[in-house]
Amino acid sequence: MPVPTSDYSCGESSTCGELKTTKGILTMKNECHFCNKIYKSKSGLRVHLQSHIKKDAFTCKLCGMKYSNKRALKLHISSHSNDFPCDFCTKSFSQKSNLKTHINLVHTSITRFECDICQKR
Repeated sequence: MPVPTSDYSCGESSTCGELKTTKGILTMKNECHFCNKIYKSKSGLRVHLQSHIKKDAFTCKLCGMKYSNKRALKLHISSHSNDFPCDFCTKSFSQKSNLKTHINLVHTSITRFECDICQKR
C-alpha cells in the first residue's frame, strides 16, 4: 500500500528498511531474500519464493520433471500433448495461442511491419 512521503521526513520509514521511493510515494519493496529479485506485487514474490523453498513439490507423472508450483506443472503437462494441429502443414501445438501465432507468421501474408524504403514485409 503506498504511503505518502510526507509521513517520513527523511523519505524512509525508521522502522522498515524495506521501503523505497517511487515518484514521491513510498512503496513496499518486494525483494526475494534468496536472489534479490524485485517483484511488483507481494503475490508475485510469494509465487517466486516457492521456487527456492519447494523446488520439487510438483512432479510430472509423464517425464519426471519437477516444479515448484501447480501452475508451472500444468503448463508443462500441456506440452506433452499436441492437441492443436495446423491445417496447412504437419505441425501441431500444445496451446491454441501457439497455433494461431504459427499460422499468422508462417501461413499468411499478413505481417505487422513493412520497410519504409522498399515496402518489403
